[in-house]
Amino acid sequence: MAAHQIVKTTEICGGAARVANTRITVRTLENLRRLGASDADIIDAYPTLMGFDLSIAWDYVANHREEIETDIRENEEE
Repeated sequence: MAAHQIVKTTEICGGAARVANTRITVRTLENLRRLGASDADIIDAYPTLMGFDLSIAWDYVANHREEIETDIRENEEE
């Protein structure tokens, strides 16, 4: 069951914003969306997520655009 919140924990996923109780980062979800994946596609790929988890992830992206852009850019450089 997903926790319906976005968290950051230094020891998990390098401190990147992620869906609570998972290792699924907001960066990953946003990248999938940019590649054309629908919410249904993402839930199929990550069956532990629910639609509400994606809603909070999209809200997080909208409210933390610079953070997510930086996270995506830095991840691509690695």
